[in-house]
Amino acid sequence: MPGQHLMQPISFRMESMEVQDEIDIIMPHLVDFLCQDIDWLIDKAQALVPEEDLNQHIPITNDDKDKISAILQMLQKCHPKAWKRLIDTICMECALPMDLEVPLVSLTGEGSSELKWNSCWSNNENRQRRLHEYAERYKQQIKESLLENYRFKDVRDPGGLCNPMFVEPLIKGAKMPKDKHRNEGVREKTLVTEDIYDTVGTDNLFRRTSLVKTHVILLMGMPGTGKTMLTRRICYDWAGGKFNQIALTFLFEFRQLNLIKRHLTLRELLFDLFLMPALFSDEVFDYIIKNPMKILIIFDGLDEFLGHFTDNTPTANYDFSQRTSISQLFTNILLGTLLQGCTVIVTCRPKMVNSFPLYFVDNVAEVLGFDKKRVELYIDDFFYLNPLKDKVLSYVRDNNKLMHMCFVPALCHMICVCLEHLLNTSSAKSKLPQTMTQFYLKMLIIFIQKRKTQFTEETTIINEFRSLILRLSSVALYGLDNNTSVFYNEQISEDLHSFAVNHGLLSVFQVKKFDSCTDVGYSFVHLSSQEFFAALFLLVSETITERELQKKFSLKSKWASKQNSTGELMDNLHIFLSGLSSKDCQTFLYNLSGQKNMILRKQDTIIESLKRLADTQLTGPKLIELCHCTYETQNENLARHFGKFTAMKYELKNFRISPVDMTSLMFVVKHGSCLVSLDFAGCPMELECLDVLGTSNDIQALSFRHQKYGDSFAEALSPVISGMVNLKKIRVTAGHLTTDGISALSQSFLLCSALQEINLQNNHLKVEDMILLTELFLKMEELRVLDLSHNDMNVMGILKLLKSAVSSPSITSIQIIGDTAKIIFSSNDIEVISSPIVKKAREESTDIKVKRLSLENCSLTSEEIPQLAEILTGPQFSCVKYGKT
Repeated sequence: MPGQHLMQPISFRMESMEVQDEIDIIMPHLVDFLCQDIDWLIDKAQALVPEEDLNQHIPITNDDKDKISAILQMLQKCHPKAWKRLIDTICMECALPMDLEVPLVSLTGEGSSELKWNSCWSNNENRQRRLHEYAERYKQQIKESLLENYRFKDVRDPGGLCNPMFVEPLIKGAKMPKDKHRNEGVREKTLVTEDIYDTVGTDNLFRRTSLVKTHVILLMGMPGTGKTMLTRRICYDWAGGKFNQIALTFLFEFRQLNLIKRHLTLRELLFDLFLMPALFSDEVFDYIIKNPMKILIIFDGLDEFLGHFTDNTPTANYDFSQRTSISQLFTNILLGTLLQGCTVIVTCRPKMVNSFPLYFVDNVAEVLGFDKKRVELYIDDFFYLNPLKDKVLSYVRDNNKLMHMCFVPALCHMICVCLEHLLNTSSAKSKLPQTMTQFYLKMLIIFIQKRKTQFTEETTIINEFRSLILRLSSVALYGLDNNTSVFYNEQISEDLHSFAVNHGLLSVFQVKKFDSCTDVGYSFVHLSSQEFFAALFLLVSETITERELQKKFSLKSKWASKQNSTGELMDNLHIFLSGLSSKDCQTFLYNLSGQKNMILRKQDTIIESLKRLADTQLTGPKLIELCHCTYETQNENLARHFGKFTAMKYELKNFRISPVDMTSLMFVVKHGSCLVSLDFAGCPMELECLDVLGTSNDIQALSFRHQKYGDSFAEALSPVISGMVNLKKIRVTAGHLTTDGISALSQSFLLCSALQEINLQNNHLKVEDMILLTELFLKMEELRVLDLSHNDMNVMGILKLLKSAVSSPSITSIQIIGDTAKIIFSSNDIEVISSPIVKKAREESTDIKVKRLSLENCSLTSEEIPQLAEILTGPQFSCVKYGKT
């Protein structure tokens, strides 16, 4: 196999034929690698042979591989010295995979022909080999550390069942305005959610757009969707042999970098705050700065960073011994001032994206958590060899609400823990929580019960651990107030350590300090857990007044400060406070606080705050956020109040909608006591979101506009709308529908007895598809308007469509404007029929059908006008309007 030949040693004095054979083996792999940045290759090659015009040797083709092969073959044949220098440059400047780097480095020298190479290594080459050897030792040291720290569960390894599981989350790539030049116009560009495209794997993230420039990957995602776990898995996979184009990997968490107050050098960042080389640290650092393209640096949790991104002009000839702030080091690495050419991964929550300069980012990807397939994989792994597995899978599949909550990986794990316990002890159906907050409450009790030798009632558990739960909750709130998620021994007493760590509520880890020293740090198992405990403290603590609670709950303040939210840790606090205001949580809160009246007052404070917010006209993410709060309360009166003040129209534009979002939205719609209009414009959504819509009979108008809505979307939407008995208007625009999608929608339209208006603008529909749609007027009594504007249409298509529409007795108005591609059909349009005689005729005889035609700017030729005349022959037209036709 070619891969095996690549790793075989090559004699430094082989004959030219042997050298050529080895080059022939290497060449396809080298061509594939150089395809990442053909412009870099052309610039390097042209500089090596300035007397040549490379354009004369590059074939006219769209295939970059052919162009690269032509350049390499020309240099090898006509300019062997330039060919050797190019190979040296590629080895020195590019992050080559090891199976390509080894044979390329070996091809250095000259023999009896121009293809023979000199076997005598220069001092520089010998030093490079030594640096490589030292780096390899350090690489093994890093790998051992990562494999130890980030070991994952493998169901085939019974000894590793206590390790965390990993199912790769759903990752969507995101296109965006891309320009690496620094200018104000580019800086203001932000991620366009309408450009979300297909699912990507972790391998795709590392596909570089340049062989020499820093490659920056931004991973964004909502809390709990798996960003941190994904970065750890990348490290784990690299340590296991994947991503072999990377020589050294460094992982930093901003929550730990926040603890560093003094200035430091790049070397201190890499070695003191990650891992100090056991030997030859000077040589290893020298290797890093000389081979940045083989370095991967991961910064996890930008939204937790207390520093600021400083967009300063890069400094030429950077002094590596210079000490600077963490913020400036982070900036310099991103901008390529330090380690130009390295690969950088940054994770953050979506709230950071609009305030984060994207002009230097090469890849933006959104981590979306799980879908149905991934949920089932997770459950299958979680319950491996557990007899409950099939029962849990069946239960989750049959419960859409539960399935959609499992789309958040952190919550999926919690649900698995709860189901395992509940199904082992009693019937889950009678006790299963309904909201995220209720699951966290149940998690707390179950985690404590699991350490008990026998079943213990909830009230008994609360009484036994009340003091410790309250102290842990106090620590959580202290952390949020001080923007920290890391705690030390002085904040975690010995008995609190014993309780929280033993019951899986706190995790323990090493905090890196300078001079390779470490300290013991504590954090909640997930940032959302810290927010839950903080919310719990706000409800049950006598030291927190209703006024202070209301201040903490202020969503308006949260929205106002969202653009400057670096370091802000309160993404879900308002969700948990809303959930704790539910009547279903009262018994737990009464038992924990011992203050029934106080709990009722605080719950009323939260509900009243939500009511005041509902009185304002909200759209987009704010509307969804308030829906989440309302859903967590499970308060139907609040939902009814909310629905009353939305003016029956919900406008959602330019942000991703998740099934959990849709569940919360439909809770409000269901209890809003009025028919509503839902407008989704530029909102990417998974098809599972549509399943949630089908649970409501309270929708009178639906509108979807997104360029990725195609046949699969139409086929998923069709069974959903077929059950909407009150649906009067539907819009599916700006998508890519074909005959399959139109056929599915048409069948469902027939089942919508109240449907009056259909808008399918700008979907690239063909004439045949539009003719099929006009036939709906014969079968749908209530249909009044069909808008097919801005689809694929020419003059002959207009005539075909017009002929079909004229023959339909139910269509009474046709409007076609050619230059703007406007095509609208309507039925029983009383307003446009102005003739009293015609109106009287319609009233007296159902056999007389009259039509109104407006035909403008259709650019008919002399050959096509007679065809139009033939179509219009007949007495059925009350008004025919022509304009520049």
